[in-house]
Amino acid sequence: MLDYRVKNRTINNIASFILKSRIGFIFKNVLKNNAYPFLERLGVVKTIRDYDKNFELLEAILKEAKMTAPGERLGVLVIPSKNIASNYLERQFGSRLAQVLEAQGIPYRSLVSDGEKDPGIYFEGEGHFNERGHAVAAKALGEVLEELR
Repeated sequence: MLDYRVKNRTINNIASFILKSRIGFIFKNVLKNNAYPFLERLGVVKTIRDYDKNFELLEAILKEAKMTAPGERLGVLVIPSKNIASNYLERQFGSRLAQVLEAQGIPYRSLVSDGEKDPGIYFEGEGHFNERGHAVAAKALGEVLEELR
């Protein structure tokens, strides 16, 4: 399956075939970033609104966490995958998450800009942090903890 965000099975199958070819591999990230807004308007891929229930659940969990530990402060470190630089929907997730955290008054530090600026913080060929990425995350976590003092 190409991607869980593609709603139409026929489009999914055609796109999967194209993306498995060499030319498809080259254009995959360009398409995800530049064509996604157009495909979103056509209604063939999921939009950030399709995840409203997920964000409502997240809000409920955060509210419950704050009530469960009164007097304690909660902080969040947002760690994006390597796809953040070329994935339109993933960037929207980051923005929506920031809105939820700000509405809850929860301090956070997002590593989205770090991931966009420096893909060298990820292991080659995958989306997980390498040693340098973990150092960036540790510094950011320290900033969040400092803000909680």
